Amino acid sequence: MNVYLTVLYDLNANYPYYQEMHRLSTQSVQTHVADIGKSLTLTNVGKTRNPFQMLREVFIQTYEAWNHGQNNVLFIEIDALAIKPVRIFGEFTQFMMFSPTSPARNFGFDPYLNSGVRYFPAMMTEAVWKIGLDGLKDYNETYWGYDQVLYNRMFYAQGIPPVIRSELNWCVPSDCPKSCLRKNAKILHFCSTRGAQSVVFQMKRELGVEL
Repeated sequence: MNVYLTVLYDLNANYPYYQEMHRLSTQSVQTHVADIGKSLTLTNVGKTRNPFQMLREVFIQTYEAWNHGQNNVLFIEIDALAIKPVRIFGEFTQFMMFSPTSPARNFGFDPYLNSGVRYFPAMMTEAVWKIGLDGLKDYNETYWGYDQVLYNRMFYAQGIPPVIRSELNWCVPSDCPKSCLRKNAKILHFCSTRGAQSVVFQMKRELGVEL
């Protein structure tokens, strides 16, 4: 089954903004992403209100969704909008992320890939997942976004070159190569860590929703 997976973060005063992000994002994905068989939202990952543990829990529950039958899992963060028809399910046979990012540290990965849109095909190997699951044992709770480090480990362990398809995860502001034009973007990814209220404003502006 093709599973579209996302998460509704429960983070203190920002929760109403994350609720609105979730509404806007899921509507856009369900409208534009082809061949979704089932939509799932993780809603119980923020119970500890510890963001580091929360991202760790998202990782585990993504694995469980993939491991529950023969599922292709497409995870799209709620600060992303699908703005044009796009096909990802069935297009790739290995774990994929599509766009580079520019963090303060790249942990030895070049390019360091953004995990805002990530695709776990049913035929990817358990061995790739094991690399990430083993990394959870010494999960670095002092570094925000350490889950992205684990996803990069998983990707590069496959021994394949990065497939830069920035139109599938166009980061705003853009870290994408100049060769990828904004007009070609099919999924826009706004960084909610830069301000949840501001991201809701940007998403509504992009959709032409009354502010």
